[in-house]
Amino acid sequence: MDDSVVTAVQQRLVNQYQRMLSQVETIASNNDVEAVHRYRVSLRKSRCLLAIFADELANTPAATLAASFKQQAHVSNAVRDIDVFIAAVDIPMIIDYLLQQRLLLQQQLRQRLGDLQRERQLCLSCLLLPWPTTAVTLSAAVATQLQQLQQRSIAASKLAVSTGKDKHWHKLRLLIKAQRYLIELCLDNHHSDASLWQQRLGEFNDNCNQLQFLTDLPLQPKRLQRQLRKLTKRLKQQKKQQKRELTVLVEQELTKKDAFGLKLKNSS
Repeated sequence: MDDSVVTAVQQRLVNQYQRMLSQVETIASNNDVEAVHRYRVSLRKSRCLLAIFADELANTPAATLAASFKQQAHVSNAVRDIDVFIAAVDIPMIIDYLLQQRLLLQQQLRQRLGDLQRERQLCLSCLLLPWPTTAVTLSAAVATQLQQLQQRSIAASKLAVSTGKDKHWHKLRLLIKAQRYLIELCLDNHHSDASLWQQRLGEFNDNCNQLQFLTDLPLQPKRLQRQLRKLTKRLKQQKKQQKRELTVLVEQELTKKDAFGLKLKNSS
């Protein structure tokens, strides 16, 4: 039986939020990089569902939860960004510096997670309360949203190519990710064929975050400054190349009849 979209989405939100909660203790007790990643992924999927089905969830606590989930995700941004940076850097002096910064950021994250304990309890209570349902079924809502996301992805890709602005490439990344999450969370036994786009746009986003991190760094000793300048130059060159490659990929994709319609694969 096809559930009401509200009932189905609420159940998926509960599952994702409980997965996130299971990572909080791990983050609090050790420096597990993957625990931070899993914490963020669960919140990201939850926020994605809330955004996609905002209209269908209008008479529920969805808007309040979305604001809280954003806050809970934000506290982990700095730690995750530096984790990705450490994995990408091959200069020992910079790696040592980043590891020192990571310890400080990890301490801040633990403190902020502790401050949000009451917030998490309230969110879980809201998720477990009965929500008013609607006659719209999950399958009907998913079909509509996939079509809309595809059209928005086409428009975003054209804008990214024409302007070359980072924010438009990031918008395309988020739209493709929304399609992928929608398929994987709401279509049983299916997953999306989004690996190429996910990899390329993800690498571009990581590069942008790393350049911003370097821009925001306080003044460092001269020896380290030289290494940081070299790294910044290399990242800027990589970013230009990534944009060129993404432009070619978009132009190729737009020639297809079903452009930016992620292919479904049966996982059973």
